[in-house]
Amino acid sequence: MLCVLLWVCFYGVIFLEPLKKIGTCRLTRGKLRHGHIPVKGGYQIPVSIMKGKNEGKMCFISGGIHGDEINGINLVQMIMKSLDPEKINGTIIFIPIVNIEGFHEKSHKFTRDSKDINRCFAKRCRSTSYFIAKTFMKEIVERCDFGIDCHDCGEKNVLLPHSRVHDSPYIDTGEGDTISLGRLFGTRIILKREGERGMLAVEAARKSKKQILTVEIGGGLVFWNEFLNDALTGIQNILIHHGFMQGKIKLPREQYILEDLDRFRHRARTEGLLYKKVNLGDRVHKGDVIAVIHNPITRRKKEIISKHCGFVFSLKMQDKINKGESIASILQSNDCTRHGTKKQRGLTLIRNYPNLWDFAPKKEEVS
Repeated sequence: MLCVLLWVCFYGVIFLEPLKKIGTCRLTRGKLRHGHIPVKGGYQIPVSIMKGKNEGKMCFISGGIHGDEINGINLVQMIMKSLDPEKINGTIIFIPIVNIEGFHEKSHKFTRDSKDINRCFAKRCRSTSYFIAKTFMKEIVERCDFGIDCHDCGEKNVLLPHSRVHDSPYIDTGEGDTISLGRLFGTRIILKREGERGMLAVEAARKSKKQILTVEIGGGLVFWNEFLNDALTGIQNILIHHGFMQGKIKLPREQYILEDLDRFRHRARTEGLLYKKVNLGDRVHKGDVIAVIHNPITRRKKEIISKHCGFVFSLKMQDKINKGESIASILQSNDCTRHGTKKQRGLTLIRNYPNLWDFAPKKEEVS
């Protein structure tokens, strides 16, 4: 009996049948197929699977975990349309929209239970959002070598394109950390943050030792085509690096790894009409006016003054603002000797050299 068990453990895996379908979606060599994954409670996650003619890795690309983030949804569709299943290696699972009910209502949360699905990957509860998270982890994450989760800033604001890498003890996977994926995505900004329990990226690393890269592109329920085209190139970079497709990796000459602690938000202290004085990505200094709020009822005006030097990282899209809403956030990239502002943490500057991706680029710590 012991010999039989040992034989099964060490050699039986060779005779396992290859994966034929996920949910109702079949895997067909050289084809793109569509289907859905049933979830307890009567919900269905739409899924499309592209299987190349040649064997290789398996990854997923997802969007719409928040229903009001249409740039993430569109990005998944763009990358799916850009690939030829007869020319790729391995298997790519596309989930264009996880949160269908939130999408119907332009809602960040899953409307059936008013929960954020991207905070439901840790707990066990009898709620549809948790069932979705559990099914997504079992049917998709655990089958894949890595994943890319596409987001934007939601209904009210817009963000500069960037990748988010999570500074967590759980992220040290056998394939490296998410910083390497973030660099390959190719945005000049890589935002390093601790992450929260329940997040897809954090729990995938903690439970399954899988890398999930979070990318952010635009927002405001508006397509940001320039950002989307850059993000498409970034995902192609990752696929090229991991052998899914042929091509040349395109990276900027310099990339910056910044801490989320270096982001400073300005919120409205009164409601009114918002007159923005800066654009997304503008360089600002301490003392600059970034916006003016005019209350047409009280006829009062309030200037919003930047307290830091940096650049405009996020900006409110709508010109009517309520008390407490975010106007803009300033990301401080380095010290400003002109105005005496100090960064809380060091900036990591990465210089990328052509054809040298496999070698460690030069890093400079800027205090």
